[in-house]
Amino acid sequence: WKNIIRTVLVSAAAPPGGGRANMTPRFTRHFNVICLPSPDEETMTKIFSSICGGFLGKGFRDPIPKLAGPIVKSTVELYGLLTRTMLPTPTKSHYTFNLRDVSKVFQGILQADVYSYRVPEQVTRLWVHEVCRCFHDRLVDHQDRSWFTRKVCKLLMQNFAVRAAGQSSTFTHQDLFEGHPLVFGNWVGGSGYNEFDAKKGRSLERICIGKVDEFNDEPSRSKMDLVFFKDAICHLSRVARIMQLPRGNALLVGLGGSGRQSLTRLAAYIVEYYCYEIELSRGFDYSAFQEHIRQMMKIAAVEGRPVAFLFTENQILEERFLEDV
Repeated sequence: WKNIIRTVLVSAAAPPGGGRANMTPRFTRHFNVICLPSPDEETMTKIFSSICGGFLGKGFRDPIPKLAGPIVKSTVELYGLLTRTMLPTPTKSHYTFNLRDVSKVFQGILQADVYSYRVPEQVTRLWVHEVCRCFHDRLVDHQDRSWFTRKVCKLLMQNFAVRAAGQSSTFTHQDLFEGHPLVFGNWVGGSGYNEFDAKKGRSLERICIGKVDEFNDEPSRSKMDLVFFKDAICHLSRVARIMQLPRGNALLVGLGGSGRQSLTRLAAYIVEYYCYEIELSRGFDYSAFQEHIRQMMKIAAVEGRPVAFLFTENQILEERFLEDV
């Protein structure tokens, strides 16, 4: 036996379900059990108002700091609507929204810089982009997506006092969701996390084709021949955005041959990440998988290179692989 002294053991657990088992009384009797309820809207508003208000209040021109209130209020309201309306079903089991999704909205807004964002309209469009990336991208059919975009437009009319540049009305559904897609990022040109303006310079399609040509010119790379339509460009932008966020991760759901792996490799190249992939071989087992994870960690930690880990469904030979990931 070993006596462990001067040590306090703190554990955290989510409610049973979704693969999580019940904890037995024999186990919990060793702990003082404290239940932390989900925060209400007032608590979330207080938390995110401090974060967003403190950020926009540092160096941004007036009246941009005043947008902190509408941004927080609209995000919390939208999150509440989603959790009450978009409930998980057998065909939509991933419709589970939590505080991490809300925090990712503000994580994206905090990428704005005082030199590029000078008018309220820019910050408002950034907010629309971030809620679409964090919530809208999870919706699977046209009905759900249409419901979401119309709720966003309604919140803009209710909570935001800004108007679209050169227009006499607030942001319209056609302006935001039926024309050119909202694309933000530093990979489309420029030095900051800015919106791509389709009216200026090259089109997004030409930029993507140029990136593929650069990728194919690199030695020891498998050549890619991609066709860039609207959805492919949007998917590429989404993957590139996720990679650049701290602890960014994505589950890409789609049919085989739809370009998930190719777009991921291209996105990693664009944001200058090393795309690490596992090569299956005869007798590949759990120990071989762990060795690949060690090699990837050495690249990230010892060599100091940013790494994107591309893991496909065909490589999940054991469920233990997912637990390690």
